[in-house]
Amino acid sequence: MKTLRASFEIGPGQLNWFLGTQQINEALQAKSIEALDMAAAAVLQRLRVSFQAEQGPDGTPWKPSKSGARRKAQGLGQTMFKTGNLFHSIQLFRVGENERAIGTDVEYGRKHQFGKGDMFRPFLGLTDEHRSLVESIFVKKLKTLGAIK
Repeated sequence: MKTLRASFEIGPGQLNWFLGTQQINEALQAKSIEALDMAAAAVLQRLRVSFQAEQGPDGTPWKPSKSGARRKAQGLGQTMFKTGNLFHSIQLFRVGENERAIGTDVEYGRKHQFGKGDMFRPFLGLTDEHRSLVESIFVKKLKTLGAIK
């Protein structure tokens, strides 16, 4: 079964856009992995909040489904939340030492993510806001370590 995922890698090349190369070489040690895990968990949390708000990662509201509107009117759920299976399947994965991915192995998630007609309801993806969040977590962590000022 294929996994649908939004993947991001944090390494010296990716961090150069907000820190100087020399600082990275000195700071990117074992504790940076801890910062990566913290950042990935924070992005996962943001994606879950967006899902529950029935919107894409960028804040664009999803088109409500007919069955979701009925469930919502009855107080029984919302769009893309009939069983909660898709929502609960969105997990954080360790892909490699410096890479984390957020994804799902639920097959019908692909239909919503990439869409077909009004079925387009993306729930995975990285936005500029997420990138800023990752940056702030790394900077804070590296400052705490005394690796940067």
